[in-house]
Amino acid sequence: MLSWLDAERRQLEQEEDTHRRHEARLDVPWRKNEQEQDTRRRQEVRSNVERRKAERTQRTTIREHKTGSYPQVLALFQACNKKGPTNVCRSCGGLFFKKSVDVRSKETLKTVGCTDEFFQSVLVLTPKETGKYVLCSTCYETFWCLVDLLDLLV
Repeated sequence: MLSWLDAERRQLEQEEDTHRRHEARLDVPWRKNEQEQDTRRRQEVRSNVERRKAERTQRTTIREHKTGSYPQVLALFQACNKKGPTNVCRSCGGLFFKKSVDVRSKETLKTVGCTDEFFQSVLVLTPKETGKYVLCSTCYETFWCLVDLLDLLV
């Protein structure tokens, strides 16, 4: 079991190590040499056929675990497309799929400096009962550009 003095000494050693490595990486030739060594090591490891096969199997397992099997993903995709775009942008009025919109509350938008006048002029469509504003990615980006512009003018 480490005493508090040993733990403190270890902490100092780690900080010194971190600082030394940081300083060394600022040296361009040293960093280039380190990158070349890393590349060679990776190539050596990946040249092993069994290792590559194991990596491929592991990636496939992870991908299937995250997304499900192909039939499940296909069924989900078809169901979403069959349902169609159902989210209305509160600025331009366009129809979008769920992944193509950003949802924000009025309070959140007010924290970045939006006024009621701004809401009336830019977000012309009223929000649903939830009090959330749905914006497509284009209007959302434009919205943040306008907010930045207003900050510059004030």
